[in-house]
Amino acid sequence: MVKLSDISIGTKIWGGFLALLGVLVLIALVATLRFSGLRDGISDYQAIASDAATVSEIKAQTLRAQVQAQEFLNRPTAESSAAALASIKGAREAAKAVLGRTADARWKSALGEIDAALAAYSAAFAEVSEIQLRMSETAQGSNERIAFDLERKLTRLVKEATAEGEGEMAFRFSQSLRALLLARVYFTKYLDGFADANADRVAREFEAMGTEIKSVRARLYSGDRRDQIDQMIGSGVTYAEGLAAIRKDAATRGEIVETRLMPQGAKAVDLVQRFDDMAESQKQARAEAMRDDAGSAFAIVAATSLASIVLTLLMAKLLSSGIAGPVRRMTAAMKRLADKDMSTEIPALDTRDEIGEMARAVQVFKDNMILADRLAAEQAEAQKAQLDRATALGQLTCDFDGNVGAMLQALASAGSQMQASAKAMSGQASDSLERAAATAAAADQASSNVQTVAATADELSASIGEISRQMEQAAAIASEAADQTEKATAVVRNLAASAARIGDIVRLITDIAENTNLLALNATIEAA
Repeated sequence: MVKLSDISIGTKIWGGFLALLGVLVLIALVATLRFSGLRDGISDYQAIASDAATVSEIKAQTLRAQVQAQEFLNRPTAESSAAALASIKGAREAAKAVLGRTADARWKSALGEIDAALAAYSAAFAEVSEIQLRMSETAQGSNERIAFDLERKLTRLVKEATAEGEGEMAFRFSQSLRALLLARVYFTKYLDGFADANADRVAREFEAMGTEIKSVRARLYSGDRRDQIDQMIGSGVTYAEGLAAIRKDAATRGEIVETRLMPQGAKAVDLVQRFDDMAESQKQARAEAMRDDAGSAFAIVAATSLASIVLTLLMAKLLSSGIAGPVRRMTAAMKRLADKDMSTEIPALDTRDEIGEMARAVQVFKDNMILADRLAAEQAEAQKAQLDRATALGQLTCDFDGNVGAMLQALASAGSQMQASAKAMSGQASDSLERAAATAAAADQASSNVQTVAATADELSASIGEISRQMEQAAAIASEAADQTEKATAVVRNLAASAARIGDIVRLITDIAENTNLLALNATIEAA
């Protein structure tokens, strides 16, 4: 079984990195898979939400169409009719748009029913709109013009009859005008709700107006007024025909509104409302599923992340115990070795990783330090012995220098004494030569004066010869003394040269000792 300590640090680090990378890849893969599903759910939710918004638009358009249709029924105009038809068309187009992109069978069925109901509602409203506009054209066109013209004529006739003093005729015209005005009031009420009672009242009032006018006409046999009354009677007939047509269209309109428009509108609203409820329910269900998916994805990612954190901590612990711990112990051992603690045990010597190699290198360093210390001690002892020998040699040299100095001093003193004696003997010889010269001068003088004293002169010559011999002997002694002095001086020079050579030897020995100390120090440093 492979131990962790037998694996190299690089392999450990790469192994940990790859393991961590594998965990991260696993987390990314799990997150990608989960969030991919969540993304699909979000896409589905967005599609459903978009369709639900379109359904809400269908609902709004349908309700707006009903409101506009009711406004048209209350106050029919071409603009309100066009607005209602446009709203219905918008609702149908929105339904077809959703129908074209949905694949849900229930949605297709519901949207088909909604479109059919809206189509029926649109057709019914179109018919009602056409009838209503025709009724409005009749009511506000011909009938209104007829009623206005009759009112204007009757008012003038009332004024003329009153001015002519025809009270009964003025009264009849006034009653006709009253009936006309009441007919117009009830006709307006009829147009507001198309109640048959209001239409019947309009018919009765017009009939009453016609009766009054006809009673006046019966009394007139000719004239312009009779023609005017005939025209008014004809206008009343036309008005009655228009009213009959309006009542017929109103009945048809009412039937369409009651049997088709309102039921189809109610059906369309109900279908849209149910479809809106279904879309909202599906949207809520998808939102709930998304929340569940998000929670599940979060739980899985969180669990995977927690597992990766635990694995990372475990790997960090293993790497720390396998790398950092041995490195710290190795650092402590090296510090103790640096403090000359040779009893330090080097850790991790039996491992086969980089720490083991470092430990074995530190062990070699420790062994070399021990060897260096031993060599340094031996070299210190050898150096001490060399220093002792050098000290003894120096002492001998000093003693020899002292003895040679004393000998040289004695020789110098003897030479000085010999030079003094030589000088004194040389002085005596000089004095003897001077006295001999004086004696020779006196002899010369005596010889010239006393030639007769030959014997004395011979003796003096002998004396002078003796003196000359002694002087030559003294000069030889002085020369020998000078030779001895020169020999002593040469001996002194030789001794001085020998002393100089001894000093050079001493210096050489000292240099050798210093070089030996330097070599020993270098060896100690290299060993350390």
